[in-house]
Amino acid sequence: MQDIIKENWSEIGVLAVMTNEEIQLFLTAEARATRRSGSSAPTWRCSSTVRVPPNPVDYLRQWTTAEIPTAARDWPTTGNFARMHSTQYDDVWAELAVTGISDPSHEDLLKQLQDLQIESGAIIPLVRPAKVSATSNSIGGFGEATDWDSEFWNIEDWFRIE
Repeated sequence: MQDIIKENWSEIGVLAVMTNEEIQLFLTAEARATRRSGSSAPTWRCSSTVRVPPNPVDYLRQWTTAEIPTAARDWPTTGNFARMHSTQYDDVWAELAVTGISDPSHEDLLKQLQDLQIESGAIIPLVRPAKVSATSNSIGGFGEATDWDSEFWNIEDWFRIE
């Protein structure tokens, strides 16, 4: 996937230097490690570790300006790795933080925050490796799963096509 991204970016004039790093570099708890997750600041980062729960409020909080990893915050291993700074995002987040899940505006606020992430370039949605799957052409009844569900959410409805 990295080669495809690099080639596509070069077509529009963006120089990309792609590297693969040993995962241990990023998972250390050693605060002085300068390449651990949070303290490294690549312009672009491919990540397949995002797990968003059904109500993504906590995940979206991590993208506020206050969550930008810094030395003063001891380089936390979660947070706003893209260092997105948006007062508009922060304002919408503040509104969401006091809005109950049953409030009719809750879903609209979630969508606004997601759109702001994408519009800012902090997130470029390509594909989520954890959710890419396929089924055999001989299996029927396989329904479309959401990110909230396992791909086996309706396995009781599956059947073999003769």
